[in-house]
Amino acid sequence: MHYINKIFLGILLCTSFLFISCNDDDAQNSSNALNISFDSPTLGDGRPEEDLNPAKVVLSIADLEGIEVLSDEELQVNSFNNGYLVDPILLGVGDYQITKFLVLNELDEIILATPLEGSLLAGLVQNPLPVQFQILSDQVTDVSLEVVSTEGLDPEDLGYSSINFNIVPTIDILVSVLKPDAERTNFVLSSATLNVKNGTSDLFSQQLGDSINVVKLRTDVDTYTFEVVLSNGQKLSKEVLSDELNNFRTRPLEFVFRPRTNSGLFGIIDNNLVQIDSVTGKAELFVEITDLPANLDNFRSITYDVENELFYAVINGTTNAALVSIDFSGSLLVIGNLTLQGNQLELVEGIAYDNDSEVLYISASLNGGVNQNDFYAESILTVNPQTAATQFVTEMVTPVGFTPDDIDEMTIKNGVLYMMDSQPPGANFLSLFNIELSNLNQGSSTIANGIYSTTHISGSTIAVSGDRLYYGAIRELYRYNISSGSFDSVGPTHSETEFNEKTLRGLVYIDRPLSF
Repeated sequence: MHYINKIFLGILLCTSFLFISCNDDDAQNSSNALNISFDSPTLGDGRPEEDLNPAKVVLSIADLEGIEVLSDEELQVNSFNNGYLVDPILLGVGDYQITKFLVLNELDEIILATPLEGSLLAGLVQNPLPVQFQILSDQVTDVSLEVVSTEGLDPEDLGYSSINFNIVPTIDILVSVLKPDAERTNFVLSSATLNVKNGTSDLFSQQLGDSINVVKLRTDVDTYTFEVVLSNGQKLSKEVLSDELNNFRTRPLEFVFRPRTNSGLFGIIDNNLVQIDSVTGKAELFVEITDLPANLDNFRSITYDVENELFYAVINGTTNAALVSIDFSGSLLVIGNLTLQGNQLELVEGIAYDNDSEVLYISASLNGGVNQNDFYAESILTVNPQTAATQFVTEMVTPVGFTPDDIDEMTIKNGVLYMMDSQPPGANFLSLFNIELSNLNQGSSTIANGIYSTTHISGSTIAVSGDRLYYGAIRELYRYNISSGSFDSVGPTHSETEFNEKTLRGLVYIDRPLSF
């Protein structure tokens, strides 16, 4: 005797016990929970069948054109009152058909199944598969299926040419993204893009709504790396071991974007504006720089205009050096090529904005460039931030023991111009020197004051805060104490695998609150 049991599929729209939410405006674009429940299996005389013990179901769902939406999807079964409740799945609004429905016990043995249309036993049920149903945005949809016991049957009796399939072990976890609200006083749920990886292998991406989201994962993957990306390019990553996934079945795996502080160290890595922790050295993405010019080679140096809340940067410093501005949304504007009396500057290295006098400075070579085998930016010039046109100020001469005359990077604080020169092994030194802006000899040469020299530490960017000079070296942040003369490492800014393996380009310290 073949025992028949009814299974009811309830389509839960907009809400479920997992707190999945949507509204009328986005219902057509959202995913809805498909909740499956069925009664305890019974024998022919109505008594419960104690030995079946349903543990999971395997089903396939296709659209009405036969394109599979879910293939051999495994869903767990949980005891619920006198029946069973199947873990929910998500389906978008639309028309579908169930093409396979199997019930398994804890040994992965198929104990119940819905026959297919045209099969030997299709007549045992009123509606053999495929069974069509529709997910609507404004009402609950119930689908009733019947199953028969598979005891003593061949797959062909039910219309299945084979029921040999590999059950992929999966789990549904909850994921939520939180970011500060507009007033920066509270956290709100946010939409984002979730990128899922295993090591260096990209597995899949999923759009997350501004709600608690359900994400289905395989449980036979040892370690997952979850990367969440906001619309402005901010990113957060977390690694989760497979045996930790159960922790997030009933509470979300949370990605919390903390309020971005409006002061501190900022830099550029891989066309991203990053914020750097001055205590640990760690760099975190602040915003992705957009509107990049097609001819961008690299960023050379950055500085900051407090009044206008703009970063100024040098790009293509050894080819066609140009001045750009970057705002805190990441939008880049090319102001123009850096020129002196209408002629393109061939080598531009450092840039610094004096917020007291509101004057923008650069260091450049006026007697050649890389094409002439000249790698030394010996001159200080002022720059018009509206046109990128420059004017000569002085030729900087480094003191004895600090040769050659070269300014790789510079920064300004309290009327003092701090400069840095770094030469690779062979020349093998790093030099720091300074000069008060009021002591620059206009139109002639100026001798700088040497303040520190050491063997080479590869890098080309500095920033100043109080009595500390911060020095960026590829993927490491260093600190020089102006008062004590000590020089030490703060810590790594990022690893070789972060930011597309690019290095730190430019560094600036902002010590005045921003308006946003």
